[in-house]
Amino acid sequence: MVVDKAPPDYGGAGAQALLLAQELTARGWHARILARRRGPASVDSRFVVFLGPRCGLGDGLLSNLLFSVQVFLRVLRSRAQVVHIHGAYYYGFAAALACKLRRRPYILKVTLLGRDDPQSLRRFVKFKLPVGRLLVKQFVWARRVIALNNAILESCLSLVDAECIAILPNGVDSKSLQRLRSDDAANAVVFSGAISRRKGVDQLLKAWFSLADDYPEWELRLIGPVRDDVAELVDEACSDPRAQVRHLGELSQEEAWMEMGSCSVFALPSRAEGLSNALLEAMTLGLRCVVSDIAVNEEVCGSLGFYAKSDQEDGLSSALRAAIEADVISNAAVMAAASYFSLDRLVDNYENMYLSLS
Repeated sequence: MVVDKAPPDYGGAGAQALLLAQELTARGWHARILARRRGPASVDSRFVVFLGPRCGLGDGLLSNLLFSVQVFLRVLRSRAQVVHIHGAYYYGFAAALACKLRRRPYILKVTLLGRDDPQSLRRFVKFKLPVGRLLVKQFVWARRVIALNNAILESCLSLVDAECIAILPNGVDSKSLQRLRSDDAANAVVFSGAISRRKGVDQLLKAWFSLADDYPEWELRLIGPVRDDVAELVDEACSDPRAQVRHLGELSQEEAWMEMGSCSVFALPSRAEGLSNALLEAMTLGLRCVVSDIAVNEEVCGSLGFYAKSDQEDGLSSALRAAIEADVISNAAVMAAASYFSLDRLVDNYENMYLSLS
């Protein structure tokens, strides 16, 4: 498996790769993850190989290219029967090219609406840049293309034959999560993920300030790494005692789950999303979920979500208020809806896919 970021404590492609590798190993498969970035928590070395680069290059073009070259060489030398690529960017193309040269089948999982979205790749083609035409090849060569939601599937249809593409949502470890659910949840709203503008944390903090006087017994808890685009806003919120905002830092996966399980409401006002693992985890834990009204969140939450217009602070305040005051009986319905996204179902689907290709 090829991913960009690991360890995957805050969702994303790396989280799914690690869960999948662990479950496949338990079923007798041998799985290895090629990843670039090491986070603050430890990762089982049985599964993850970090390729670097280890020279402090960050996320720039040179860093992407160096990682892609290493991925290409590793996949080229690999004896794997099937390669599973999480993400359609430079490293995805490098892995796909190696598979093409070795005539090895691979699965391409399109994970994000953003840089990895085929719409972005089509813009490269529109501008007639050679790199764009090359990146699109990873879709053409794939034996299977997996989309996380309908929006991504529709974007891919202009690049691949319909029979080669399918929707397969992420899965979560339902059994482990439900054991961590607290019967006495605190008066707290929790966010878990990359604390950034793309995730709508700036709007979340502004909306929270508008509610602080009405709900002085409630607090907002933030779990995850803080990005530069909201760092100043987070610092200000955490230093204001009236706001009741706490940044809990970057926790291990189980610590993050335990913290989420002790809360009553989960908030994810994302401006863009592929399919949030944190949202699936929150639903599995039975939290009431406040989400932006983007298509993928509506697909996941259905009638059980508390929706806010993306980029509208007033609407988010109203959704948070409704979730805080909602009857907790709705938690059981949320947990039932989340059962569709079980890890067992995900692994069954991928295992059948691997067997058909190997």
